[in-house]
Amino acid sequence: MYFVGTGYAAEDMKQMVKERNLEDKVIFTGNIYDREELKNHYAAADLFLFPSIYDNAPLVVREAAALHTPSVIAAGSTTSEIIVDNVNGFLIENSPEALAEKIRFLSQNKNLISIVGENASKTIARSWENIVDEVLDRYNHLIARK
Repeated sequence: MYFVGTGYAAEDMKQMVKERNLEDKVIFTGNIYDREELKNHYAAADLFLFPSIYDNAPLVVREAAALHTPSVIAAGSTTSEIIVDNVNGFLIENSPEALAEKIRFLSQNKNLISIVGENASKTIARSWENIVDEVLDRYNHLIARK
């Protein structure tokens, strides 16, 4: 398991890994600024775990989807609005137990991960051209209203 980035709980998580003798299975990379290296992590991942309930439509979920990596997201979070459970991502209750249960289930259902990852790439990821077209359309609409 790779933890990419940092956060308020990083030191506690590192301590938990050490206490459970999981250092050979869990890697904390810290922040990754090299886009190619980050892309390689997304592409190599089976799942992108994003249980945060506070982040507003984070780019990381779209980045993972662009590389066919489906996300596991807490239901009811703002991020969950773009997810259709078992179609383009996976929704869980907001609890460590639910996350663990989903990971166990999906580790036995690799085909489902593959199908959902493919759907995520088609429905969540957006090209910059698409985004620019949408922004341009919104500006044109606002100008026309004036």
